[in-house]
Amino acid sequence: MDDWTIKTVFDAGGSGLQITRTIHYVNGARYISKNWRIENTKDKTFTEMRFMHGGDTYFAGADEARSYWNQDLGMVYLKNDGISGLMGFYGAPGYKPDGYAAGDYDRGDTLSLYGQLPNETTSAYDDAGYYLQWNRNEMGPGEVWEIKSYEKWTEAADVQVIAPGDISSNPGKEVECSFYVQNFLEAGTFTLKAISAKGWETVCPESIEIDGNSSARVTVAVALPADETAQTDTLTLTATSTAVPTVSNSDNVQITMAPVVHPVLTGIDATEGDNGQKRQLILSGENFSPSAKGNTVRFVSTNRVFDTWNLAGASETQMVVEVPKGAPIDVYHLRVINVNGTSVLSDDTYEVSQSALPLPEVTDVSPVTGQQGKSTTITITGTGFNPDLIGAELFLPGKTVELAGVTFVSSTEVTAEIPAGCAKGVYSIRVKNGDDLFNDVSAVRFEVLPVKDLTGIIENFSSTGIVQLPSDTRIPTNVTLTTDDSTDYAVHDCVLDIEALFEKGLSMEENQGTWNDYAGAINPPRQVPTPDDISEALGDEAVVFTLGGKNLLRFKDGKTVLVKIKVRMPNGTSEPSIYYLPPTGEAELAGIDGEKDGQSYEKGGTVLDTRQDVPEAGYTTYTIGVLLDHMSTYAAGVESESNNSDGSCFIGASSASGGAGKLWATLAALFCFFMAVRITGKNYTRCDRC
Repeated sequence: MDDWTIKTVFDAGGSGLQITRTIHYVNGARYISKNWRIENTKDKTFTEMRFMHGGDTYFAGADEARSYWNQDLGMVYLKNDGISGLMGFYGAPGYKPDGYAAGDYDRGDTLSLYGQLPNETTSAYDDAGYYLQWNRNEMGPGEVWEIKSYEKWTEAADVQVIAPGDISSNPGKEVECSFYVQNFLEAGTFTLKAISAKGWETVCPESIEIDGNSSARVTVAVALPADETAQTDTLTLTATSTAVPTVSNSDNVQITMAPVVHPVLTGIDATEGDNGQKRQLILSGENFSPSAKGNTVRFVSTNRVFDTWNLAGASETQMVVEVPKGAPIDVYHLRVINVNGTSVLSDDTYEVSQSALPLPEVTDVSPVTGQQGKSTTITITGTGFNPDLIGAELFLPGKTVELAGVTFVSSTEVTAEIPAGCAKGVYSIRVKNGDDLFNDVSAVRFEVLPVKDLTGIIENFSSTGIVQLPSDTRIPTNVTLTTDDSTDYAVHDCVLDIEALFEKGLSMEENQGTWNDYAGAINPPRQVPTPDDISEALGDEAVVFTLGGKNLLRFKDGKTVLVKIKVRMPNGTSEPSIYYLPPTGEAELAGIDGEKDGQSYEKGGTVLDTRQDVPEAGYTTYTIGVLLDHMSTYAAGVESESNNSDGSCFIGASSASGGAGKLWATLAALFCFFMAVRITGKNYTRCDRC
């Protein structure tokens, strides 16, 4: 422990939850880190857990302030009249909050005790506080929940630079630091300068244009040296107005480089097992996490991926995992993912074979997202579905949602309706042939998302969720929709990072037999399982994603949307392209030829950046930009020469995902330091040491 760190360990009443809170300040910096480690020390399981932190604030010499939310950063922040600086609270990378509130602090305290923040700020000049909320579905005996956050304040200026949370990586790697530049002036251009205190190589845009009262993301790449010595660098980004050079500001992030300690998987104690029941495997290796569920074990085949976690009793060199009942039949390599990083794929394989009495397997769903508060009809794809099936459901640990209208179509297809009351979450899908004939894992997830109405939005807006167009059908401001950065699940070993920019004034129309103006919702980009025919045409590394709505959406007046896709391919393969996958007919290169912001783009995409041996040795990560004139389902991959020998397009009609008692613990830790734990049917108990 040093002079700038405070660590407090305490129990959350008699719940069996032990909390370690660590507050750290870097001398001279303009932020403090606030981290919590919550351990379940009892032989019981908590579900639907919520942790909140917040309370009264005092900024720039005043109790009163106006409050704001930055979706890109996941930051709630305050500003005072006449003061151009800000004070904010946000989650560290990988710890984005699930809820927020700001405004009158008395109301915030009350909302925290109710166990759910409303995702609201206020423009009123209140005696203000701010609050963040993190959720966890389940926490079993011996498991640990970690939450990391930052509270920061900035210098007074009409441009603000907000750095990401501190970053750790390994020697020889390249890290990308996402800063946000907030412009409180009229629209203008800002020059950018990135400086590494240790002189490490950086790549940074020279300038950026930002609308008035809006923010924009600036990504700075830093190449870490190959030296194995542990060391810490400070990366500073400065933004300066070209119109008013005195308007300038900067912020910095600490980058810690440490020797590689990635998990290593060296052995699996079995090679095969049928999926009629859950089965335990003993894994051997190095740098495992000893915490219960501290290691995600990812089973990876060509087109199927599912995750499981280690049981209690793991060590750094050995752990036990369960292969769930009903796991999809295939031959899998394994990866281990934990706080130390991600292992390479195992050399050894494990084969999931069919049980004597076949169980349902769920391998795909369409669509992959639905709106919270609105029912959604889905098509579930897999094998082993029985005409006499008794139902289907979405499930999370400790929670199930029964689906309505479950209809058998064939042994490989079932339709059902997700009820409007289904809560936000990323759910596995279960099909039940009988009382004990069901799957406990699916190779795909369905995501229920809240909807953000864009009506009245004037600042640039970014979201991983669904947005609703205003009644005039036009995008009111620049809107960026992205994939979720969660590592909790995957549908392919190559996880896509996608960003789609919808410019202000854009409008679109929907194909419902005829083209009509569209004023509905826009689904964010989401990766979906890769069908076999796409893998055959574009290789085992081919990946598929969707964007848009239920039906084909195209942009009016010749407009386009710039989509940037980060995709990984084995070293030595050709550069990948982006393909449009229509519901019927043959695939074709996606997008159009065109230019945006001085950059030319080709049909099928233009490679904007190449990173070799990223994210691991033997692979190259490509950043591809493509100008889309419509939204639907797409694939990224490398066309096989044998599939195009006659010059024709190579993919036939594809089945890719189209379209486009309960124990409740609520943890609330406030700046005024109280925490409450509620068990269903009982009152809150109060802990005064949070």
